[in-house]
Amino acid sequence: MQILVVSHVPPLRRSLRATLERAQHRTMVAESLDEAVKILSVNLSIDVVISEWNFITGTAMELQIRCNQIDRLADTQQSVAIPHFLVLATPRLNGNISEGRGAVPEIQAFGFTDVYEKPIDHARILSRLESIHRERLRSGKMKADPTEESVGETESKAPAPEVAARLMQLEAEIASLGNSLREQNQVLEQLQMKITTKT
Repeated sequence: MQILVVSHVPPLRRSLRATLERAQHRTMVAESLDEAVKILSVNLSIDVVISEWNFITGTAMELQIRCNQIDRLADTQQSVAIPHFLVLATPRLNGNISEGRGAVPEIQAFGFTDVYEKPIDHARILSRLESIHRERLRSGKMKADPTEESVGETESKAPAPEVAARLMQLEAEIASLGNSLREQNQVLEQLQMKITTKT
């Protein structure tokens, strides 16, 4: 499948792109809503958008609205399916409902069925992508590409043991990075509170 990753966090963009490309997905990245809209406007074959929920200039909901406004008539004069959205939510220790732990049901209330809390479980994302691939093939929203190794087929090849071990190691490193980022966010929030109380 063709996938667009939209995130203002460079390590997340890089790690997701690496994971998706290892799984044989053609992957593009964007770091802002405007950049994502430009890519979606010229590439109607994108099947899935994996996007942060919050950006400085808006949310994934705004991106989906703008995506739906793109003329989706291909050169063959056939209508092209709208991409499926997977949304990434950042947990907040203060329980802010606009994102984080309380945000998953809040975001789902906007119509997003696939919402994932950070740090991202890459195996879970890949599993969901396989399901989306099968759903889109069944519904005729995408055609099977005989030149690529199909994702989600019943006879998918298992990775070699050393590759599987390396993948597990990378996932552990990514989880550790996520924990470190959360700790840094907590320290920053405490500093902001101290600065606020002093002023």
